[in-house]
Amino acid sequence: MGWGTSSGLVVDLTDMKRVAVDPVQRIAQVDAGVLGREVMRAAGPYGLAPVLGQLPPG
Repeated sequence: MGWGTSSGLVVDLTDMKRVAVDPVQRIAQVDAGVLGREVMRAAGPYGLAPVLGQLPPG
């Protein structure tokens, strides 16, 4: 469940969790609610390392 701090729209994507890795083409299709660690967990067994556009807190 998502919470907003204004009268705007909150879109909760937590149930969108599909990750499909194609190790032959070396690509993945990832739903919007998947966390970075979940992408790494799915790609790792194929020797793939995803490039993620995020930074850890702090």
